[in-house]
Amino acid sequence: MRAIVSTRKSSTTLWVAAVLLWLLFAQTTIEARLTSLTTDEPLHIISGYSYLKTGDPRLVEEHPLLTKSIAAMPLLLLPDLGDPRQARGWTESALVTVTRAMLLNYPAIDRVAFAARVPIMWLGVLLAALVYRWAADWHRRGPVAGLIALALCMLDPNIVAHAQLATTDMGMTLFVLATFYALWRWTRRRSFKRLALTGILLGMALASKMSALIALPVIVLIVLIAFARPHRDSWRGAFQQFGRAVAVLVAMVSIAAVIVWAVYGFEVCRLPDLPLPLPACSHLIPLARLFEHQRAGASAFLLGQNSQMGWWYYFPVAFALKTPLPTLILLISAAISIVVMAIRLRQKQALDELARRIGQVALLLAFPVVYFASALFSTVDIGYRHLLPILPFLFVFIGAQVAGRKPQVKSPARPVAWRPLLLSALFVWYAISATINFPHPLEYFNELAGGPANGYKYLVDSNLDWGQSFKELKQYLDARGVKHIHLSAMMFLEPTVYGLDYDPLPPARKAPAQFPSRFNPQPGVYVISAASLQGVATPDINTFAFFRAMTPTARIGNALFVYGVPQVLPGEWIAQCVPPAAALEIEDITSGFGRELRRVYLDCAQSWWYPAQATPGWYTHSTGRGLDWAEWYRGAQAVVRVRTADGQPQFEIVHVEQPAPPDRLITVVRTEQGTQTTAPVRTTGPLTFEGFWPRDVPANARPGEQVTILTAWRVTSLSPQPISILAHLVAEDEQAIAVGDGLGVPIESWNVGDLIIQAHLLNIPKDAAPGIYLVTTGIYALDDLKRFPILIDGKRAGEQLILTSIQVK
Repeated sequence: MRAIVSTRKSSTTLWVAAVLLWLLFAQTTIEARLTSLTTDEPLHIISGYSYLKTGDPRLVEEHPLLTKSIAAMPLLLLPDLGDPRQARGWTESALVTVTRAMLLNYPAIDRVAFAARVPIMWLGVLLAALVYRWAADWHRRGPVAGLIALALCMLDPNIVAHAQLATTDMGMTLFVLATFYALWRWTRRRSFKRLALTGILLGMALASKMSALIALPVIVLIVLIAFARPHRDSWRGAFQQFGRAVAVLVAMVSIAAVIVWAVYGFEVCRLPDLPLPLPACSHLIPLARLFEHQRAGASAFLLGQNSQMGWWYYFPVAFALKTPLPTLILLISAAISIVVMAIRLRQKQALDELARRIGQVALLLAFPVVYFASALFSTVDIGYRHLLPILPFLFVFIGAQVAGRKPQVKSPARPVAWRPLLLSALFVWYAISATINFPHPLEYFNELAGGPANGYKYLVDSNLDWGQSFKELKQYLDARGVKHIHLSAMMFLEPTVYGLDYDPLPPARKAPAQFPSRFNPQPGVYVISAASLQGVATPDINTFAFFRAMTPTARIGNALFVYGVPQVLPGEWIAQCVPPAAALEIEDITSGFGRELRRVYLDCAQSWWYPAQATPGWYTHSTGRGLDWAEWYRGAQAVVRVRTADGQPQFEIVHVEQPAPPDRLITVVRTEQGTQTTAPVRTTGPLTFEGFWPRDVPANARPGEQVTILTAWRVTSLSPQPISILAHLVAEDEQAIAVGDGLGVPIESWNVGDLIIQAHLLNIPKDAAPGIYLVTTGIYALDDLKRFPILIDGKRAGEQLILTSIQVK
C-alpha cells in the first residue's frame, strides 16, 4: 500500500513539474514575440549562422560557437536569409559589418529573432528540468525539494528574461550546471560512463562562453578531495590516490578538449602570434578578446556613479537588487538550516554524518562561491546576467534545505504547520511579482530598489535597457500619431527595422559627436534610454542631464523614457559662478545652447547679478557654494543638474524667465550728516545705490557674532578701473571694528543697467565694547582706495551711507 501511495505521489509531482515547465516555455514564447532584438543578439545570431552555413569560424569574435550555433539552427530553414560569404565585411572577418549587411534590409526581422530564440527557450526548459532533477536526487524528500527548486527557477525573472534571448548566457548556465550535476553523480558512484559524461558536458560549457573556465579549478579541487582518503600506508596510499585523481582529471579535460575541438569542426590552424598550428585555434580568439575587454573595462553605471573600470561591489549590489526577495529570504533560511544542522550533528557526535553533509553542500556551492568571488574583480560591470550561472545552484540548495526541515512546530493545543504556510506565502509573493512584471522580466528590480520603475536609479545596461523595447515604442508612438522622434538608446541594428523614423542622438551610430543644444534642446519628442540618461557610453556622463531634471511623459518598459520638449527656452545671457573656475567653457556654451550668449562671471560666494531689463537667461550655480538659490532665482527652473563621475552634484544650470531680486529691499537710508534719503542714491562712480537687505541683522547682537548685509547697486556707467563696495561696522568714534568690503562681479562682465548684489559679512569682535554701532556702505577705487562721493540732488553728501544700527550687548 505504501508503495502504491508513493507511486501516486511521485506521478502527481511529475505532472506538477511538467506543468511548471510548460508554463516557463509558454511565458518565454509570449514574451519573445513582444520584444525587439537586444543589443548583443544580432551578433550572436549571425556568428552562429555563418558558421553553420559555411563551416568557417572566422566570425567567432568574443564568444565561443556552441550556444550561438544552437540558436542559429532554425535559421538554416529560412531560404531568403542569404549567404554570409556574399555579405560586405566577410573578407575582412568583420562580424559587425556582416551582421548589419545581412539583417538591416531583411524584410522580416521578427522571423529571424523568434526563430533564433526558440532553441534558447528549450535550453531554459532543460535548465529548469535539471534543477528539479538535481534537487529531487539530493534529498530523501526528493519530489518536494525538486518542486521547490523548479518553482524558484521558472518564476525567476532573470532566468525567464535570458531564456528567451539568443545570447550565450543561458547555454553556459545550463551546461555548467549539467557538468557539476554529472560530477556530483560521479562522486556518488564512480564509473567511466559518468566520468565521460562530465567531460562531455564540461566541453560544451567551455564551448558556450569563456567564463566557464572558472569551472576548471573548482572541478580540480572537487576531484582531489574525492580521492583524499586515509590509508594505512599513508605515503604510498596518498601517492596512489593522487595519481588516480590526476588520471581522472586528465581524462575529463581531454574529453572536454575533444568536444571543444569538435564544435570547431576539428579545425587545425595558426594564429598570427603563434608559431605552430593548433587544434581549435579559433577558440583562443574569444579568450584573447576576453582579456582585452577586461583590460579596457566598459562604461558602467551604479548607484549614481559612472566608471570605465567598474567597482568591486557592483555584482553584490546587483544581486541584492535584482534577485527576488523571496529567493533571498529562502537562501538565508537555507544557510541558517545548514548551521543548525551542523550544530546538532556535532552535539550528537555524529561527525561522519556531519562531514558527509557538509561535503555534499560544499560540492554544490563550490562553483557559485568561486564564480561570485571572481566577479568581484571584473572590470566589465554591465549586467546581472553575468551572475546567471550561480542561480540554478542556489535553487537546488534552497530546495534541498527547505524540503529537509521539519514540517511543523507543535504547540500544546494542536500542531500548526508554520513552515508550509510561510513557504506558500513566499511563493504567492514570488508569483505575484512575476505576474505584475509581465512581459518585462529583463527590467525586474525587487522591492529593495523600489521595483522596476526605480531600477534606472541603481543599474542600467543589460540589467534594464538592452534594446528590447523598440517594438513597444513603435506601438506607443503609433497610438498617439507621433511620426518622428529624437532617439538615444543602446542599439546595434537601426531601429528603422521596426518602422521608427528618428534622428539619432549619441551614442547611436551616425549620431553627432555631441548632443546638439543639449542644455536647450529643439522642440520635439525625445526618447532617451535609461543607459543614455545615466551617461553610459555617451560623450560625457551629463550628455542628457537636461532630461534627468524632467519628468518623462511616458516610460516604455521602464527602459525608454519619452519626453516632450514644447519649445526652445528663451535666453540671452549666462551668468556663471566661478569658484574656482567657470562651469562651462566657451565652446560648451555655444554647442550646449546652440547659439552665442552674453557671458557673465561672478563669485556667488559673495555676489549675485541680474541683467538690465530683466531679460531671460541662465545661471550656473556650483552645488554647496554661495547664496541660497531658492531665494535669488525667483521663478527659476532647474534645467540641468550636472554630477561628477562619483555621483556627487557638481553644478546646476538654472533658467530664469524674469530674473529679479527678492522682496524686502530697504531703500530708506541716511547720509553722514544724518539726512534721511530714499534710494536710488547716485555716486560719482559707475554704481548707483538701490537699497539693502539686512539679512539676519538683529536689533541687538553680542560680541563674536556675524552680521550679514546685502547691498544692491545698479551699473550706471562702465568703469575703467576696478572698484570695491565697502561695508563697515563703525563705532561712535568713526573707527571701523568690522570690515566686509568686496565685489564678486568683475567690471569686465558689466553692462549698463545690470544690478549687482553684494554680500558683506561683518564679524563683531569678541572684545567689542557694548554700545551702538552703525553699518555704512559706499564704493571706492581699488588702485588708489579713494571713495566715490555720494550725491543727493546732484550735490555731494559725504562718502558713505548709513544703512542701520546695531546695539552690541
